Amino acid sequence: MMAPGATDNREATAAGFTLLEVLLAIAIFALVAAMGYGAYTATLANIAAVEGDSRDIERGATILARLADELGAAVIGPEASLGGVEASYAGGRRDELLFLCRAPLEVDRGNLSGGGPVLVGYRGEVEGGEGLLTLYRTEQLVLPGGDGQPAAEVRHLLARGVRELRFSYQRLDGTMTSTWPEGAGGDDGQDDGLLPRAVRAELVFPAAVAGGTPRRFTLLALLPAEGGR
Repeated sequence: MMAPGATDNREATAAGFTLLEVLLAIAIFALVAAMGYGAYTATLANIAAVEGDSRDIERGATILARLADELGAAVIGPEASLGGVEASYAGGRRDELLFLCRAPLEVDRGNLSGGGPVLVGYRGEVEGGEGLLTLYRTEQLVLPGGDGQPAAEVRHLLARGVRELRFSYQRLDGTMTSTWPEGAGGDDGQDDGLLPRAVRAELVFPAAVAGGTPRRFTLLALLPAEGGR
């Protein structure tokens, strides 16, 4: 028997938690929280990758579609002009393409105006601290009369954060070259025409998330056939 007013120590102990039980509960909570945080960050990474893919797909398709339209309207004959330069930077290639076409001229904040011929260029410039390219489209309206010199260059921003811009040129015999000196008919002058048969363009955007795969968009655009091809 217990004296009046005394308590049973066994009941008091059973009503609380031991130190081991508290430590075990904390460990389980930490494990569950870590698993939840990992799933959360993985979901955010997937969302960022999907959004990056959608944005780059839209940009890449728009840029290459316009380039294809303008190459399809390239000036042929004695007035034809196309020059391609292979260039590089720390992140890869940043080639340049300049050609004469009869595509609409972009003026007044994106409005299109008929005109031509137009000297159109595509090039990437290293800008900012990320070490990536800013892609520009340039145009110069060739003024009638005089010596045919083009007007002042107008530059339009196409995209930022581009990893690589590559051009290659298909000769009339089907082989490819990475340069096309203006008026030389290829890098060794072996072609008879001033224009290549086709231009291959490759646009590369960096991966949206660390460890991802860069997104590549390619185009093979046929040029108008010159007489005698």
